[in-house]
Amino acid sequence: MNTLPEFRKNSIPYILLQAGTKSAVYEQLYSSQPKVSYFEVFRLKIQKGGERWGKVYEDQMRIPGNEDFGKWAWVFRDIEKALAKFRQLENEPVKKSA
Repeated sequence: MNTLPEFRKNSIPYILLQAGTKSAVYEQLYSSQPKVSYFEVFRLKIQKGGERWGKVYEDQMRIPGNEDFGKWAWVFRDIEKALAKFRQLENEPVKKSA
């Protein structure tokens, strides 16, 4: 699955800092002064494509919603803490489906 190099959520731009096989780290790009940075880390999930309303959609990366934080997405003010969470997610063993 390809990770998005950037996207917008709630009118805020996000830029990809690091991507792995299981997770990714994005920086929220606020334009306020002084600059305040937040870093979102989340597991990579796929939104399955298909045909809806006569239009064909490909599989795409799922962006976490507010209700997903603490479950499969986390936000940090410190880049080192965000990268530590990223490394933890990348090193977790793959869970096998029953």
